[in-house]
Amino acid sequence: MAITSRKFVAPEGWDNPASSFYGKGNYGKPDRPGLSTAEMQKVMDEIPRTVIAPAVNGLIDDLVTYIDGGSGADNIGATPVSGGTSHTVQGILEEIVDGTANTHARTADGISGYTISSDEMHGNLQTEIPSSFAVAQAMGAAGLGDMLASMYDPRSMQTDAFAAEHHTFVDSNNFYTTDNVQAALNQISGAWHNITISTSSPSGGNNGDIWIKVT
Repeated sequence: MAITSRKFVAPEGWDNPASSFYGKGNYGKPDRPGLSTAEMQKVMDEIPRTVIAPAVNGLIDDLVTYIDGGSGADNIGATPVSGGTSHTVQGILEEIVDGTANTHARTADGISGYTISSDEMHGNLQTEIPSSFAVAQAMGAAGLGDMLASMYDPRSMQTDAFAAEHHTFVDSNNFYTTDNVQAALNQISGAWHNITISTSSPSGGNNGDIWIKVT
């Protein structure tokens, strides 16, 4: 029920049948109503009990209900917000949710009929909207860019950026069978041979070592 239906109707003249108070209370009673004390007390309390109290209780019920189209928020007036036309709390909430009255919730295509062109998507907007590209540029300009993952973890290893096994190199002479720094170091150490010059006979060592005995 609309809250406005709870209003008291009091056209001029209490003896008007259209009035909410017509036939209620002490109005119109004779100087000597001829009523008992209990009956007279009921007459004096009639308007508060039978007119005002039901209206107030009904108003509370109207305000707490959440039935669509008749909720408390549907009955409470509010000034329309920018971009919206609704003048109830419920209506403004719905406009905010669907983006009618809140440009932050709207898509770029819907703002003032503006449509983003493909050129703008790949060009100017990279520096005009807070895209990841623009954020990275701003961080770099502020001196924070050297800590970006794109700098220290371009292959998305998500591990120790300084470990040799996570670094690549270019072997222009095709000497190594890997582009991994650690693996290349292992290849070098694996191919390393000792050369010993001594007056003693050969002893110890590994396959491939060279021992020259001097006499």
